Amino acid sequence: MRVTVTDELQLIRYTLTDRDDLKASAFIFVPSRSDLRPTLTSTKPLEVVSGETETLPLSKYVTVAGGGDVIITEKERISANHADGADLLVDEKTLVYTSAQGYFGPDALTFEVTDGDGPDDPEGRKATLSIPINVLPPENQQPKFIQGQVNVAPGEPATSLDLAALTDDPDPEDKGKHDYALIGGEEKGVSARIDGGDKLVVEAASNAKKGTAVTLKLRISDGTTEPVEGTVAVMVTASTRSMPAANTDTIAEADAGKTITVPALANDYNPFPETPLKIVSAVTESGVGDVEFTEDQVTVTPAKSFVGTLVVRYRIQDATEDADREVNGQIVVTVQDVPDAPGVPTIASVQDRTVVVSFSAPSNNGAEITKYTVRSVGGSPYTKECQSTTCTLDGLTNNVEYTFQATATNRVGESGAVRPVGARPPRRAS
Repeated sequence: MRVTVTDELQLIRYTLTDRDDLKASAFIFVPSRSDLRPTLTSTKPLEVVSGETETLPLSKYVTVAGGGDVIITEKERISANHADGADLLVDEKTLVYTSAQGYFGPDALTFEVTDGDGPDDPEGRKATLSIPINVLPPENQQPKFIQGQVNVAPGEPATSLDLAALTDDPDPEDKGKHDYALIGGEEKGVSARIDGGDKLVVEAASNAKKGTAVTLKLRISDGTTEPVEGTVAVMVTASTRSMPAANTDTIAEADAGKTITVPALANDYNPFPETPLKIVSAVTESGVGDVEFTEDQVTVTPAKSFVGTLVVRYRIQDATEDADREVNGQIVVTVQDVPDAPGVPTIASVQDRTVVVSFSAPSNNGAEITKYTVRSVGGSPYTKECQSTTCTLDGLTNNVEYTFQATATNRVGESGAVRPVGARPPRRAS
């Protein structure tokens, strides 16, 4: 369809009919001649090397409906943000552009034109136009690296950082072609490596201190210009793993005065199984005794005079060595000793070849008494074991003086004895 532009604005309806005689209509809006203002011949950016001068004839960059030429209306209406400050006008039909020294990037040359005889011609159609300009660097430029930042937790999987996303290069052809090298900053348990050419992989050792901050140094090269350096700030955060747990160790039987060794970590929970837990302190919490420790066990020596419950508090540390993650555990020791000495035996009866003695039961000092032993410690030797505090001593020799004393025995051992008592079975009648 060909439409002639007139002095009036036109709205033209047209109808389409298909083979099935189905119809559809639409409209064409045709502006009047006075509405057809000058326009750019193309919106493609003009490429200009930084510092070089480009002359722009309006006949090349501006078109007029119906043909004809345009002229600049006013010099004051010409501008460019990144020009070098020189005059942008050659004559009423020609512009000129030179970028500021060292600048490269986008710019635009803005101006007003008319297709009339001058700015005051009422018949002239005016338009304000902007020619987009892409100012190219005069030569290959160094890339720029934006400082990166990454957080890592001790002993956790490494964190990856995209270095390409932090690199800006004014030369489009260099993008995605940079080489990265790690040149320093690995310390305080933080390590890093370049993976896949443009990925920085950072991890913290399990014992890296929470709150540690290090700065990794990188060298970035585009293969042409002098390499530049960049940095990535690394912060070590608290571990996200569960806390260790110290479970109570119970020692049901321990002898007073004798050292026992407790593998206290054996029943404790370790969130870092690849690195053993560590005991960092151990003290007596209640009871009387001496405590010593190594990284994996506690030795307890109850006092010789102590019987009862001895409680030891120990503190463990996991692979992070973070004091805030240390926890306490307990070792509960039941301390036992040999019984006290039974009371002084008394003679209950003396019969033919037999003496019955009795004595008071002593304190068992934490362990059940399993037997009593009565011995003759003077005169004829004699020993008899009994299960109670009344003991029948039979098989004696009549008319022989015996001196008896009693002891008690439990799991730990045999008690001492107090002063003895004497007895003589009667002479057998003839």
